[in-house]
Amino acid sequence: MRLVATLVAALALVGVAAAATAKEPKKDIIPAAQAKAKAMNVKMSDLPAAAGFKAKPASPDTGTPKCSFYNPDQSDLTENGDAKSPEFTLPSSSFVASSVSIFKTASQGRTAYSRVVQPKLPLCLAELFKKGAAPTKVTVVSAKQRAFPKLAERSIAYRVHASFKSNGRAFQVYFDIVAMNRAKVDAVIFFFGLGGSYNNSFEQKVAGVVAARTKNQ
Repeated sequence: MRLVATLVAALALVGVAAAATAKEPKKDIIPAAQAKAKAMNVKMSDLPAAAGFKAKPASPDTGTPKCSFYNPDQSDLTENGDAKSPEFTLPSSSFVASSVSIFKTASQGRTAYSRVVQPKLPLCLAELFKKGAAPTKVTVVSAKQRAFPKLAERSIAYRVHASFKSNGRAFQVYFDIVAMNRAKVDAVIFFFGLGGSYNNSFEQKVAGVVAARTKNQ
């Protein structure tokens, strides 16, 4: 269905942000750090083979989400590694993806996390999804923090739950984000569910694998 594909694309764009700004971290990519960032991301082998996931190229990276009420400034920070996983997609168009940044120092990694991980982040993600889905009318049911195990030095989970109608049918969309920091490594795992959310044990297992890899700095 074309409409569903459009909405999934809008949700994917929310995952990688709305627009690059001068407030993004500086890039000083070091090959060794870039290789580590890439290795920490979600891999096909982390997902159940029976589920039927297929790898698709990652969406273009356009920076941190930006709204009138949320626009964190990271311009004084420097990334030595910045890598995204492919989008591991199910036949339903739901998918799993991740992004890992390695900052110049542990202090910078912690600072980046604390500036981005704010109570207004899920509200901004919900607003961007509604705008990206236009002219389709999307209702945001909720956008808030959710319970999740602590995975690294710092970690948090959010869920954006939205709904829309197409050809008389109601669809539910769930966008789950797990963000974590360990020293100079910041990682985010995205779980996009169309029609239903992923179960908690699946999300915890996948996020836990990524968290374990962040120890390899």
